[in-house]
Amino acid sequence: MSNLILLILCTAILLCPKANAAEKLQASVQQFESSIENMPLGEIRSSKSVRPLDPRLWKGSLFNKELTERLLKDTRVSPTFWYRVPSWCAGRWESTEATTEYMKDHRSGNEDSNQTVYECRGRETIGHQFDRQKGIWNFCRENVWTHGQMQDYETNSFLFYSHPLRITQKEVVVLGKMAVFEVKAKGRIISSYKTEVIDTMTPFDDSALLDEQTKLVFNDEGKPVTTIKTQVLWKKISDFQPINDSKGLALKPLFTQFLKEQGLKDLIDE
Repeated sequence: MSNLILLILCTAILLCPKANAAEKLQASVQQFESSIENMPLGEIRSSKSVRPLDPRLWKGSLFNKELTERLLKDTRVSPTFWYRVPSWCAGRWESTEATTEYMKDHRSGNEDSNQTVYECRGRETIGHQFDRQKGIWNFCRENVWTHGQMQDYETNSFLFYSHPLRITQKEVVVLGKMAVFEVKAKGRIISSYKTEVIDTMTPFDDSALLDEQTKLVFNDEGKPVTTIKTQVLWKKISDFQPINDSKGLALKPLFTQFLKEQGLKDLIDE
């Protein structure tokens, strides 16, 4: 895997002497070193590679979740990372279909720009806590599992992290990195790979947002296999409401701790 994304704080703060503490943090939190080049959403270079998966996690091996987590988990990531999002992006969202607009096979060089619509059902929550000024903040979960059930196999995805690349009042751009394991009923891995996904979200109307995704897939040896560009339309299920517990984590104390560490005590909502 390439080096972890590094958060660059000092420069942005020095360039904003008149901004308040929250504005300084929000400006700095967008500055990341991305392992995907030619931002934003340009052609991803096919020569890019990532650290290979351990051979014990390759196709044909028995899937052992505890072993996999030990091999993948990075203890250097921050356990309490938050970033502020615009109000139009916050809430609970649901998707039913997606449209593939572009695909490139890096092994053959073949490209396909034919649009393909397919079923894509999912739910997403954006925004977890608000500050004293009613600014909405999203919590980044790191080193966590997600699970999916397909017709003939299940997917176990290990999310390394999901961090913002750019936040404005008109768009939210987020980079996520994960390892995915497709597993047959008897526990045998039928496919394993890493992915890097850039989501660029913009408001579509008052009750929907458009998510333009660019995904680069690496095989178990860490070599680029496919670039896929997809559009997903998310429909709003409900408006933002503070979430105080997420998968066993008490979020409000974590958010309060984060604000204190960032020198933003004036934003703590008692």
